[in-house]
Amino acid sequence: MNNVVLAGIIGTVVVAGVVGAALVVRRKNIQRSIEDATETIEGDLQFADVRSYLRSLNLKEGEDTPFIGNGNAPQFAQSPQFAQITKGYLKAKPGYQLLIIGTYSENPDKVDNFKFIFSKGWSEDLKKVIGDEAIVVLS
Repeated sequence: MNNVVLAGIIGTVVVAGVVGAALVVRRKNIQRSIEDATETIEGDLQFADVRSYLRSLNLKEGEDTPFIGNGNAPQFAQSPQFAQITKGYLKAKPGYQLLIIGTYSENPDKVDNFKFIFSKGWSEDLKKVIGDEAIVVLS
């Protein structure tokens, strides 16, 4: 099977899982508050910093699926489900871009390890990774 097709299928499954998990996740299931998981950077966010954060989580291969999301994409910015999860805690910051980092686990079906990073911009390598996508599954 073509790698692009396989990546598309995996991406679709993870996106469906993320959205499905987001529908049922309750604030008490998120291990830390959104406020504690939010960071603001006055410069450009580097992809190396994203990788470093994900590596620090000691994820289990085959169990934890790391992803990044463009928080400014309409799929997030206009999503009632996303707004419900973050209501009252995550507010847009004019002039900043929002990158959402997290992990998805199928068993149990949950999204975890959230980090919300507001930055003035994204490095070129981060822009290449996320492209025009709302969610990108990392491996």
